[in-house]
Amino acid sequence: MGTIFLFHSSASFSYFPWNINNPTPNLGFTVFGLFLLGWAMPLFFVISGISAYFSLARRSASQFVRDRLERLMIPFVFVGLLVVLSVNGYYDAVFHGNFAGDFMHFYFGSYFTKFFPFDTNFSLTYFADSNQGVYLWYLFWLFAFSIVTVHFFKWIMKEGNRNKLLRLHAVCNRRRGIFLLAIPLIVVNVAAVPPFFVFPTVYGGWKLPAYFVLFITAYVMRTTTKI
Repeated sequence: MGTIFLFHSSASFSYFPWNINNPTPNLGFTVFGLFLLGWAMPLFFVISGISAYFSLARRSASQFVRDRLERLMIPFVFVGLLVVLSVNGYYDAVFHGNFAGDFMHFYFGSYFTKFFPFDTNFSLTYFADSNQGVYLWYLFWLFAFSIVTVHFFKWIMKEGNRNKLLRLHAVCNRRRGIFLLAIPLIVVNVAAVPPFFVFPTVYGGWKLPAYFVLFITAYVMRTTTKI
């Protein structure tokens, strides 16, 4: 969490295009950002996958969904979309010359008509053209991943299915066997390109399907690990 905070705080001073950029970029902040892009968000989704295991171990599928709704989507909507991100969106629009005017005109005008999820111009590339919460995109997509996988995760936790997955655990414990877990990650990174996939690749430096794979892989790893 600390490194992510430092990344977002320093991004305006790096060579990366950001919501607001300092006229004179700094090489040190740029190198720091590149270093974090390699592992920070993937680690977040690995931790999230492991956490999902412990949460589902003591909750039903419906209870888990309700818990994710309360912990992720309610803060995302009522704190993120309605308060914090509106300020971010305003300064971003002004800095890049997409809006001229005061904050209140922006908030009750273009913010509720042109920004996710208020944009009514829905198309197949809707998500690709939206930001899904700027730097709070993690909350939105973690909720989506959780909803999509909840019944699959519950199915995995059944004793018979869990025992079958232990074979994967045995294979991965062999010499260099752990690298087999990289195969799904490689496949989605190769496949998730236009025109087959319309999502952008700016989600923390990685492709969105890669985070989905990491989320599932982490859950499976924890399910098949005996502690």
